[in-house]
Amino acid sequence: TGWAVEANLLSTHMEYAADSATPAMNEEETLQAAQLIESESQLKEVVKASDKRPDYVPGALVRVKVDQNHWLTAGVQRDLVATFTGDQVFAPLSIDDGRNLAWFAQQEEVLASGLLWPEIKRQIPFKPQLMVEPMGDGMLIAYAQSPTYRAYMDGWIPILTNSLFLAPAKTH
Repeated sequence: TGWAVEANLLSTHMEYAADSATPAMNEEETLQAAQLIESESQLKEVVKASDKRPDYVPGALVRVKVDQNHWLTAGVQRDLVATFTGDQVFAPLSIDDGRNLAWFAQQEEVLASGLLWPEIKRQIPFKPQLMVEPMGDGMLIAYAQSPTYRAYMDGWIPILTNSLFLAPAKTH
């Protein structure tokens, strides 16, 4: 089992002795401080998932707000609809790292059609759908959800076109 832990195949850690003073664990260590479990209720608390991913959304249409003050969003309406599938939710970029050019609408209006699980409906408002981050002499343009998914959303075509044809003119 130790090899599986060291190879990150098993989501557990080997422990140090319960009475040893241990240094803070870093990401590469497979040992962590001993944890004494004294009851079944405490065991249930210890094994509770803490870093689980959101539930998978099979498909919904969501409302998106667009920052129209950027060349990448030129020719795009302030409000768009996007498809949302999967379980990927991204944190907004800080202004030091890049720009969030489109984000999911507030909770009360985010769902345009379909079904969003309650946890996703609470989690995605104001999270980015379109981000741009400078990288070296160029930039990284990232979409949280595919703008071309099944060619449903015509409103995303100008942004995709700007990504393909204007972005090279904006790089060094």
